[in-house]
Amino acid sequence: MYGLIYQVHDDHRRNEAEPEQICHLVRQAGLATVLLRRPEALTSAELLTARYAGSHGHPAWRYCLVPMDDALLVRAVHTDRTATAYHLKAALTLAAALPDTPEAVTSRLRARLRRSG
Repeated sequence: MYGLIYQVHDDHRRNEAEPEQICHLVRQAGLATVLLRRPEALTSAELLTARYAGSHGHPAWRYCLVPMDDALLVRAVHTDRTATAYHLKAALTLAAALPDTPEAVTSRLRARLRRSG
């Protein structure tokens, strides 16, 4: 909630936010934009959804903060050659809870994580 107020403050340079301004911000930018102001507070699924939702057509994230399916997120990181160590760690966290994740996928993610530093 404070993220919304801070964003309205940044947009209007005022120390208060009218309800209409908050509603306008949510309609215009979505809740995800506000949530991303504090990425350290995101779960693994939220972090990865924030990265991949746009390319996978997931508007439920932008407006309702519904993360993508964990298995889809693991596959997205697996095929993303630009995924950072942070994203690889998040994918491995999700993969550990998915019994159907192929061992080859988790092995490749671990190897990429080791190479990344």
